[in-house]
Amino acid sequence: MNGKSNEGQIKFWNEGPGSKWVKHQVGLDACFAKVSEHLLSKCSFQSNMEVVDIGCGAGATCFDLVGVNEEEINVTGVDVSKPLIEHAKGRLEKSGLTGISFKLMDVQNDQFPRQQYDLMVSRFGCMFFTNPVKAFKNIAQSIKPNGAMHFACWSTLDSNPWFSIPKSVAEARLGEGAPSAPREPGPMAFADHDYLGTILTEAGLSQFSLSNEKVIISTSYTIEEMALLASSLGPTVRLLNEKGGSEDDRKAIEEGVVDGFEQYKTSNGIEVPATIVFVSVLI
Repeated sequence: MNGKSNEGQIKFWNEGPGSKWVKHQVGLDACFAKVSEHLLSKCSFQSNMEVVDIGCGAGATCFDLVGVNEEEINVTGVDVSKPLIEHAKGRLEKSGLTGISFKLMDVQNDQFPRQQYDLMVSRFGCMFFTNPVKAFKNIAQSIKPNGAMHFACWSTLDSNPWFSIPKSVAEARLGEGAPSAPREPGPMAFADHDYLGTILTEAGLSQFSLSNEKVIISTSYTIEEMALLASSLGPTVRLLNEKGGSEDDRKAIEEGVVDGFEQYKTSNGIEVPATIVFVSVLI
């Protein structure tokens, strides 16, 4: 909790994972659309609000905020990943939407203007801080009095087959990877409510609520396409890199993930259950 530098995460998101997210942006945004919808349903909007999207990635939540909102609002999306921010800017230029801007920024260490925003939102963008207390303090000082923060994080590995199936398939093929600290920056860093509550409290945030809620990850994609997405980021790639996995290993893992996802076939397509931690904070 006391790490000072965010350089490792900046390097991480500006190399392979950032470019992979750009490559699979359409499919990944479709998969996580219901998470965004659930997150934004918790927010209250007023005309001329200033909203900041933390870890905005390729801009999906920013476009949702402006595209479906009846109120006229301004949204600033920030992220440490240059490939993702550049992709988001390209999407914005083609969209013709107004009221959105994107900024390359390290939320943990770069200073926000004080009391700039009415609302902070984040879909899976807050679990990668090396020093989360410092990051949340920095975010909080940028929110106006009576403003709010709403963000979504992954719950535990075993409650999220999107991660657990590819991980178990990869380990069966390549062997177990080196153990990692459960609270190090990563998708499941905030799965423990007590730990996350301590972070928020130490950041000076006392009015907050946390809840585990079920959301479905689904698209019109085929099971093979879903397996490719689930295998392209996260623990599978980490293990492939660690073990020096080959292209044959990667293909075998994808095939195993297809088999693992078979149980989630429905008449509406593939529907993978997810458990998400939704966090609401009043400033």
